[in-house]
Amino acid sequence: MQDCSYATRLGTKLLVLAATVLKNPSCHLFTNYNKPVQNNFNLGNATSAAPTFFPTKQVTPLGTFQDAGLLENDPVSTMVSEAKTLYPSSRTDLIVSLGTGTILDADFAQGAYTAQPRKASFRIQDLIWEKSRDKQVCQAFAHYPQYHCLDHEMDRDYALNNVNQMGKLLDRVKGDDSLTEPIDHLAHCAIASLFYFELSGMPCRRDGKYIGAGFILCSIPGVDPAFKSLLTRLASGRAQLYVNGQPISCTWDDGTHHDNHGNFCRRIKYETGDQIDITICMGGSTAPGAHISGLPSAIVDLASAQGLNACFGTSDHRKRKRVADDGVRIVKKKCLMMELDE
Repeated sequence: MQDCSYATRLGTKLLVLAATVLKNPSCHLFTNYNKPVQNNFNLGNATSAAPTFFPTKQVTPLGTFQDAGLLENDPVSTMVSEAKTLYPSSRTDLIVSLGTGTILDADFAQGAYTAQPRKASFRIQDLIWEKSRDKQVCQAFAHYPQYHCLDHEMDRDYALNNVNQMGKLLDRVKGDDSLTEPIDHLAHCAIASLFYFELSGMPCRRDGKYIGAGFILCSIPGVDPAFKSLLTRLASGRAQLYVNGQPISCTWDDGTHHDNHGNFCRRIKYETGDQIDITICMGGSTAPGAHISGLPSAIVDLASAQGLNACFGTSDHRKRKRVADDGVRIVKKKCLMMELDE
C-alpha cells in the first residue's frame, strides 16, 4: 500500500479501502493519485475487522487501519464511482472482479446436526468471514454487460495469510477448466475495447431513422509495435465486424482500412434507429461478439460528444453573430452620433 511507484510509473491507479480502528470506525480510501473531489462513504458502526485474517496496519501519522470488508464490502461500486470522478466524460468498458474463491453452499442436512460445538470466538470468526465475501456484489453486477467476475470454486477455505497454502491454491486455479471460457471472453472484450466509433458528420433524419457515415478507429496508433500484433491476431482469428447485428467486411492486416498515417480507419455507412451498436466477433465465438468502446450509444449522444450539434457548427455551442446585424448596428450608431452633434 505504501510502495506503489511501479504502478504509478505504469499509469495504474490503485485504491485500498481501510477502516479506522476505533469504537465508531470510518472508511478511508488510500490511492496513488490525487483528485479534486473526494468520495463520501456511508459511515456506520461495525465490529472490529477480524485480525485473524488481516492484521492492522499503522500508517504514520494517520493512525491505525484495518480491513474495511465489513464496513464497506463493495469494492466494485467504489471503483466505478472513482472512475466516474476521474473520467466524467468517459464510459467504463471493462470491470474485472477477481474473487477470493467460492465454496458451494452445503446442504443443511449434511453435517448440520452432527457439527461439533465451537467456542463463540470461532463461531463469530466464521460469520465475519462469510459476511466479508463478495457474493452479493457479484450477484448485483451479474447483468451488467461490462462486468466480469473471475472466481475459483474451492473445496474448502484457505487462510489468505497462510503463505504455505498459496502454492496449492495456485495449482487448483491453474487446473480449473471452468475459468477458461470467461477468461477468453474477457480477452475478446478487452481487444474490442481498443476500437471506437466516430461520426463523420451530423446524420440526417429520415423516416424515423438516422442516416449517415462514420469511422471505426483504433486507439493504438499505427506506429506502435503492438498495432501490427493486434491486427495480425484479429486476421488469424477471423474476426468479424457487426454493425447493429449485421456483418460487414473488413480485412485487418493488408492495409486496406488504413488512413494516410497508417492508423486503422474503417469507413462505414449506417441507417439506424436511435442508437448504433458495433461489435467484434472472434472466429469460433458466438455472434455478435464484444462491443467496441463506448457502444452501444444513442446517435444524438455521439453527435453531442463530438460537438457536431453545436449551433452553426461552432464547438462552443454559441450562436455566431450575424454580419448583417453588426452592420445595421454600426449605421444606427453613426446616425445617432450625427444627430447629437447637430
